[in-house]
Amino acid sequence: MRCRFRSRPTFFDHYASETREILNDLLEKYAIDGELQFTLPDVLKVAPVWRHGNVAEIVRKFGGTDLLRGAVKELQIMLYAA
Repeated sequence: MRCRFRSRPTFFDHYASETREILNDLLEKYAIDGELQFTLPDVLKVAPVWRHGNVAEIVRKFGGTDLLRGAVKELQIMLYAA
């Protein structure tokens, strides 16, 4: 599954290195656990995502709540369309 998303580099290219890592961690979590509920902020508190900081720190890395929600929503759309 991860390779299929790697073939869509434009999604990940929109994000800085660390935010890309967070999105990749969300993708890994989905690959391991199957259908994952992307409920914010809960999904930011689970391994491996939590290693990027607490919820407020992760939100700041994305540039705000709306940008984080948009990124997670776009990732969800790609996952559920696959």
